[in-house]
Amino acid sequence: MIAERVAECAVPIVYVNLCGGQDELVFEGNSFVMDAKGTIVMRAPAYTEGLYGAQFERREFQGGARRGHRGAGARVDESVYRALVLGVRDYVQSTALPAW
Repeated sequence: MIAERVAECAVPIVYVNLCGGQDELVFEGNSFVMDAKGTIVMRAPAYTEGLYGAQFERREFQGGARRGHRGAGARVDESVYRALVLGVRDYVQSTALPAW
């Protein structure tokens, strides 16, 4: 879907996704930057909060992003495990009684 928007507009897109558990949902992060040609030039690691930078160059009639951190894709079983750990940790932290 993002690649379709990039193809229509010929501009880079920054996709930012929440990381953490909220009720029964788990958001895995995996934010990324796609350049104006539809290539992912930066991907934040899954299930890890952080700040990740990307630099952009302004060009006439076309956008571009310089290459930055590029996270590797995780295996499915590792991804499921990390989602469960993150979701349970966030749930326990949000519902735990305060320490006396």
